Amino acid sequence: MQYKLNSKIEGRFASLAIKEIFELLKQFIDIKILKELEIIYPPEREMGDFTLPCFALAKSFRKSPAEIAVKLSKNIRLKKEGLIRKVKNQDTYLNFFINKERSAELILSEVFLKKDKIGESDIGKNRKIMIEYLSPNTNKPLHLGHSRNAFIGWSVSKILKTNGYKVIKTCLINDRGIHICKSMLAYQKMGNKKTPKSEKIKSDHFVGDYYVLFDKLRKENPEIEKEAQELLQKWEKGDKKVRALWKKMNNWALKGIKESCDELGVGFDKFYFESNYYKKGRYIILKGLKQKKFIKEGGAVLADLKKYNLPNKFLLRSDGTALYITQDIYLSYLKCKDYKLNKIVHVIASEQDLSQKQLFAILDILKFNAAKNMRHLSYGMVNVEGGKLKSREGVKVDIDSLLAELKGAAEAEIKKRNKKLSKKEIAGRAKVIVLGALKYYILQYGAKNIVNFNPKKSLSFTGNTGPYLQYTYARIIGIIQKNKSKVESRKLLMLLMLILANYLMRLTQV
Repeated sequence: MQYKLNSKIEGRFASLAIKEIFELLKQFIDIKILKELEIIYPPEREMGDFTLPCFALAKSFRKSPAEIAVKLSKNIRLKKEGLIRKVKNQDTYLNFFINKERSAELILSEVFLKKDKIGESDIGKNRKIMIEYLSPNTNKPLHLGHSRNAFIGWSVSKILKTNGYKVIKTCLINDRGIHICKSMLAYQKMGNKKTPKSEKIKSDHFVGDYYVLFDKLRKENPEIEKEAQELLQKWEKGDKKVRALWKKMNNWALKGIKESCDELGVGFDKFYFESNYYKKGRYIILKGLKQKKFIKEGGAVLADLKKYNLPNKFLLRSDGTALYITQDIYLSYLKCKDYKLNKIVHVIASEQDLSQKQLFAILDILKFNAAKNMRHLSYGMVNVEGGKLKSREGVKVDIDSLLAELKGAAEAEIKKRNKKLSKKEIAGRAKVIVLGALKYYILQYGAKNIVNFNPKKSLSFTGNTGPYLQYTYARIIGIIQKNKSKVESRKLLMLLMLILANYLMRLTQV
């Protein structure tokens, strides 16, 4: 018997929970209908561990979803030693609450059975999936929002790999366009042959400073926008001087961005560069125009997306220059050609929700079959609250400044706890703690939710934080190592696993 599960985890524990819910429901719901229902995680943690939206039952019950939820909650009889301890209706949902002790038993038995293979499966065997994440621009350093993108992409890649998928982690470098030309133009006007080395500034920050400077120049002289557009046209025509400046500033930005990625502990199997593909994207668009798949408006080329209930999308400007969508179209073809993928996931911020829908619609117009296997993993904004870290007006908090502040705070806390440690040991521990704090804080939120990041709270050694989990783990492992008795060590290890199981239960409800 198969049970449909639309949730964030798959595996033995989830399967057992869903199976028990199925058994509880089948005495009230026809099996054919039941097998088509979806058991999901509730939108709010307080609603329980699993939930059944009752909308799909309205036709067969001939009642409203809310009435169905009430009826089922009153009539379901739970097993005495079952995994489900409580059933409760709330509006149109029927919520199921897990017996934490029973679930801990199951998780621990799985831990001792599989040991270091815990959580692994082969559900993705012989399947190849690409996770594209981060996608920075080469005109400024990475900011706090990028860290969320990086951690989501990194964690999804790890989860998929653990479940047997062949994962290709890719990063699209947005290294051309008007935004790049703005930093170039500001450097032409104000750079005076300065370099990151001469100014003793991290290379991506050096480039980013000129992007900020362009905005100041624009306020003084709005006509500079036209100059930036002219610079873009020269770049696209292959002007040697413009290309040489672009290459130099691009290399500065890339060097600094890769250094920040190393600090965040995320890496990639493949880098794609927008500058390599925009012309080929233009070819596809012009070919589509000849085939009457696209239309012209005022010299520009656009896609009519009315039948998809989406706004029309410009594909080429009236002067013939490319847009983001230009290279995105060709890149979709190229990725599948390079790797023969089963699925592609784009980890991109929620402000790009519309443009991702438009991209998939345009690929459908082009009869690109792989489009049906492309997904957008959308995530919300990250704000900073509390602490000293503030952003200048119009400038986002950069990841390097954030890491530096967090490391300083972590080092101060470590010194309080152990004054005998060397500077090198303190710095090493601080780096591990900071990455744990940052990753844990950001990943505990659902991807769509806005994160209000509090630097001080993230580093706390108490409560629901990364450092507390690290500290607990280190303390218990220390006790086990000092204990000579294998029996006692096993009990202590079980205690550790219970603590970790508790965290697992909390995290899987996010």
